[in-house]
Amino acid sequence: MPNINKLQDLIMRMRLLVGGAFLAACSTESLITTANKEDGLNYEQIQTHQITLSALIRNTNTQNFRVYLDGDGIPWRQGEPSRNPTGKTKLGLQLFLRDQNANLYLSRPCYDITPMPPSCTTQHWTSGRYSAWVVNALTEAIRQQAGVKPIELVGYSGGGTLAVLIAQDYAQVNRVLTVASNLDHQRWTELHQSPPLVNSLNPSKQGSSRAEELHLFGARDIEVPPSMNQDYFRIHTEARFGVTADFDHHCCWINYWPAILAEWDQTNRGQ
Repeated sequence: MPNINKLQDLIMRMRLLVGGAFLAACSTESLITTANKEDGLNYEQIQTHQITLSALIRNTNTQNFRVYLDGDGIPWRQGEPSRNPTGKTKLGLQLFLRDQNANLYLSRPCYDITPMPPSCTTQHWTSGRYSAWVVNALTEAIRQQAGVKPIELVGYSGGGTLAVLIAQDYAQVNRVLTVASNLDHQRWTELHQSPPLVNSLNPSKQGSSRAEELHLFGARDIEVPPSMNQDYFRIHTEARFGVTADFDHHCCWINYWPAILAEWDQTNRGQ
């Protein structure tokens, strides 16, 4: 495995927010319900050429336009493609709600929307979950909302995979932050002996982006072990890395999120 910069300064300066109330949405709540409970947050549907996407938009005026993308949800149930891939626990949404500088939480195609658009097929959340079709729909929606502002993409798990794929083709993206993300889905499916994502783009096989990249992993993550992404980091030498000793795929990103964001901003390129 290549030498990974563990960003020791970032990790050592994190502080656990003991007793802090999570701003997380209940796992059974819809995005509409979440918007109704949060001041300054609105639910909208964004129409793209391919599909209508659900989104939460925060009324905040920031220099950059920060977008959150969530994980894969529930692609499969008992060995069969799910009828609806929307996850019960949206960790990406919980991170978004803790970030007052975030402008947009953008759901993936066919997620968080009822009724499901006719253009949805199970391929969009199984073998093609990271396809050009998905990437293009998300990119169009982001372009509509961001205007001319520089774009920052934050992605959790599979949302980070998509964030990297978007940045690789969309020059307006200037920063990418991923958490516990699969950056080489070929190695990931081999590791878990799951069906290959034959209709998906693979970040480790694509060209480099112009964006500043920071990828964070938990050393205890058995879903996406840090070493699994070694080919991505070997090819994309400009990307930076952080590995936290006591974190896994879910714990303890929410607790530390404000501290992580503060460090991310301080380590911005050129500062």
